[in-house]
Amino acid sequence: MFKKRDYSHIDDLGADLFECTPDNIKRVLDILDIKYAITDISAIRKERTFLNRIEALGLKYKIIPLRSRSYVRVLFMSSGDELKSLLAEILKFNDFAFISTDDKELCEKFFKEAQDIDKQLVYDRVFNMYFSVLSEEDMTIILVNKEIYDVEQKRLLLKEIEKSSFER
Repeated sequence: MFKKRDYSHIDDLGADLFECTPDNIKRVLDILDIKYAITDISAIRKERTFLNRIEALGLKYKIIPLRSRSYVRVLFMSSGDELKSLLAEILKFNDFAFISTDDKELCEKFFKEAQDIDKQLVYDRVFNMYFSVLSEEDMTIILVNKEIYDVEQKRLLLKEIEKSSFER
């Protein structure tokens, strides 16, 4: 017999109406008060420029081989501020996602075993938030734990970003 899972603690802030620019995403990260994150860049060319930048910041990262010999998947752990400093470079890779928590030890523990990240980690209350960007479509998915975030307040602030995107 299957047990029905209760996901009433999850809210999809669905902020998919703003342009996926570094400034707009930084504003979202500020609104959501990101402390620690594990970021997953799904496919980047095997080149050292971005990895050198991660190394220069002293961030922990993993390179995960893909079937294509020209591309790899990169996972790295960072603070919210470090993530913001890398956004312009990350957006060049089109698609990325990250999970966030206020607990640095949890982030470090999960990172040791991680091969990818998934929104299920928010559904299962392991992490506070899941954020995914499909930049070519200017689309984001933002799932948050309502037990952690004041969702209505955050939604109002995100609407301001959406409104300013249309005013340009």
